[in-house]
Amino acid sequence: MPTFVKIDIDKSFRDIIEEIYFLMSESKLSEAEKELNEVSPEFEKFNVWIKKNAPFCANPKHFEKQISEDEFFKLKKKYNGEQISFIISQIENRKDLRKRYTNLYRTVLNWAKQSYG
Repeated sequence: MPTFVKIDIDKSFRDIIEEIYFLMSESKLSEAEKELNEVSPEFEKFNVWIKKNAPFCANPKHFEKQISEDEFFKLKKKYNGEQISFIISQIENRKDLRKRYTNLYRTVLNWAKQSYG
Protein backbone atom coordinates (compact mmCIF):
# COMPACT_ATOMS: atom_id res chain seq x y z
CA MET A 1 0.00 0.00 0.00
CA PRO A 2 1.57 3.32 -1.02
CA THR A 3 2.34 5.89 1.62
CA PHE A 4 1.61 9.51 0.83
CA VAL A 5 3.88 12.20 2.18
CA LYS A 6 3.08 15.87 2.35
CA ILE A 7 5.94 17.79 0.77
CA ASP A 8 6.50 21.50 1.13
CA ILE A 9 6.50 23.16 -2.32
CA ASP A 10 9.03 25.77 -1.23
CA LYS A 11 11.70 23.14 -0.68
CA SER A 12 14.36 22.57 -3.27
CA PHE A 13 14.37 19.39 -5.34
CA ARG A 14 17.43 18.18 -3.45
CA ASP A 15 15.68 18.64 -0.08
CA ILE A 16 12.67 16.70 -1.35
CA ILE A 17 14.86 13.82 -2.56
CA GLU A 18 16.72 13.73 0.78
CA GLU A 19 13.42 13.63 2.63
CA ILE A 20 12.18 10.75 0.47
CA TYR A 21 15.40 8.79 1.06
CA PHE A 22 15.11 9.43 4.78
CA LEU A 23 11.53 8.17 4.86
CA MET A 24 12.46 5.10 2.84
CA SER A 25 15.40 4.25 5.08
CA GLU A 26 13.25 4.82 8.16
CA SER A 27 10.68 2.26 6.98
CA LYS A 28 13.45 -0.26 6.23
CA LEU A 29 14.90 0.38 9.65
CA SER A 30 11.59 -0.30 11.34
CA GLU A 31 11.35 -3.64 9.48
CA ALA A 32 14.85 -4.53 10.63
CA GLU A 33 13.99 -3.51 14.19
CA LYS A 34 10.97 -5.81 14.13
CA GLU A 35 13.21 -8.72 13.17
CA LEU A 36 15.63 -7.84 15.95
CA ASN A 37 12.85 -7.59 18.53
CA GLU A 38 11.71 -11.16 17.90
CA VAL A 39 12.69 -13.24 20.90
CA SER A 40 13.49 -16.93 20.67
CA PRO A 41 10.99 -19.28 22.35
CA GLU A 42 13.77 -20.72 24.52
CA PHE A 43 14.68 -17.27 25.88
CA GLU A 44 11.00 -16.48 26.47
CA LYS A 45 10.65 -19.71 28.42
CA PHE A 46 13.70 -18.74 30.49
CA ASN A 47 12.18 -15.34 31.29
CA VAL A 48 8.92 -16.94 32.39
CA TRP A 49 10.86 -19.38 34.58
CA ILE A 50 13.01 -16.72 36.22
CA LYS A 51 10.02 -14.47 36.98
CA LYS A 52 8.20 -17.39 38.59
CA ASN A 53 11.09 -19.07 40.43
CA ALA A 54 13.52 -16.23 41.11
CA PRO A 55 11.51 -12.99 41.37
CA PHE A 56 14.28 -11.15 43.19
CA CYS A 57 16.79 -11.93 40.43
CA ALA A 58 14.24 -11.06 37.73
CA ASN A 59 13.56 -7.63 39.20
CA PRO A 60 15.59 -4.84 37.50
CA LYS A 61 15.49 -2.85 40.74
CA HIS A 62 17.71 -5.49 42.34
CA PHE A 63 19.77 -6.47 39.32
CA GLU A 64 20.05 -3.42 37.07
CA LYS A 65 21.56 -5.52 34.28
CA GLN A 66 19.41 -8.52 33.47
CA ILE A 67 20.44 -11.45 31.27
CA SER A 68 20.05 -10.53 27.58
CA GLU A 69 19.18 -13.06 24.90
CA ASP A 70 22.79 -13.15 23.64
CA GLU A 71 24.11 -13.64 27.16
CA PHE A 72 21.57 -16.39 27.78
CA PHE A 73 22.82 -18.35 24.76
CA LYS A 74 26.44 -17.80 25.82
CA LEU A 75 25.57 -19.37 29.16
CA LYS A 76 23.76 -22.23 27.40
CA LYS A 77 26.90 -23.01 25.37
CA LYS A 78 28.93 -23.52 28.55
CA TYR A 79 26.33 -24.84 31.00
CA ASN A 80 23.11 -26.81 30.74
CA GLY A 81 19.71 -25.48 31.80
CA GLU A 82 19.74 -27.37 35.08
CA GLN A 83 23.09 -25.85 36.07
CA ILE A 84 21.94 -22.33 35.15
CA SER A 85 18.68 -22.69 37.05
CA PHE A 86 20.53 -24.07 40.09
CA ILE A 87 22.93 -21.11 40.14
CA ILE A 88 20.09 -18.60 39.78
CA SER A 89 18.23 -20.35 42.61
CA GLN A 90 21.34 -20.11 44.78
CA ILE A 91 21.64 -16.38 44.08
CA GLU A 92 17.93 -15.95 44.79
CA ASN A 93 18.27 -17.66 48.18
CA ARG A 94 21.41 -15.83 49.35
CA LYS A 95 19.81 -12.81 50.97
CA ASP A 96 23.10 -11.84 52.64
CA LEU A 97 24.93 -11.43 49.30
CA ARG A 98 22.19 -10.02 47.07
CA LYS A 99 23.09 -6.34 47.53
CA ARG A 100 26.64 -6.86 46.29
CA TYR A 101 25.65 -7.66 42.72
CA THR A 102 24.13 -5.52 39.96
CA ASN A 103 24.73 -7.60 36.81
CA LEU A 104 22.83 -10.89 36.83
CA TYR A 105 24.66 -12.35 33.82
CA ARG A 106 28.12 -11.71 35.29
CA THR A 107 27.00 -13.05 38.67
CA VAL A 108 25.60 -16.26 37.16
CA LEU A 109 28.70 -16.67 35.01
CA ASN A 110 31.07 -16.19 37.96
CA TRP A 111 29.12 -18.51 40.24
CA ALA A 112 28.86 -21.15 37.50
CA LYS A 113 32.63 -20.99 36.89
CA GLN A 114 33.23 -21.54 40.60
CA SER A 115 30.76 -24.44 40.79
CA TYR A 116 31.26 -26.19 37.44
CA GLY A 117 34.51 -24.86 36.10
